[in-house]
Amino acid sequence: MEQTFYVYTHKDGDTVVYVGKGQGGRVLTTTGRLNKHHLDFMLTRLHSGDLSFAEITHCKLTESDALAIEKELINTLQPLYNRRYTEKQSEKAKAIAMRASKASMKPVHTPAGVFESARAAARYYKVTSGAIWHRIKDNPTEYFYVKD
Repeated sequence: MEQTFYVYTHKDGDTVVYVGKGQGGRVLTTTGRLNKHHLDFMLTRLHSGDLSFAEITHCKLTESDALAIEKELINTLQPLYNRRYTEKQSEKAKAIAMRASKASMKPVHTPAGVFESARAAARYYKVTSGAIWHRIKDNPTEYFYVKD
């Protein structure tokens, strides 16, 4: 089992504002950050050259061990940028995820042919289902859902 994961924190002074797990350069990567305030926090520090906000606290972990430690630290420290959605936002996020999941199971026409689902097309093109959805949205003459 690979032990390439780590757990890290982002601090504002002495206060932990974010706990995460990752591997490689994730601790300083801004892509894929869903919380705009956390992203702004990171960008401000990265642009000023201040990397002292980021600290790897546990290293050489399996992914499951990193996830367990991350969860424990989040529950203990309650960092600002790890706070859960409000109930209303959570319900909206669940509804969006459900629609996306159903859509990814529909047959899709692509330049390479018809696939049984967006997931199958994504595997063929070696991209995410979300990338296929964007291709359908941005280029509907070449990528589209096949009607039943």
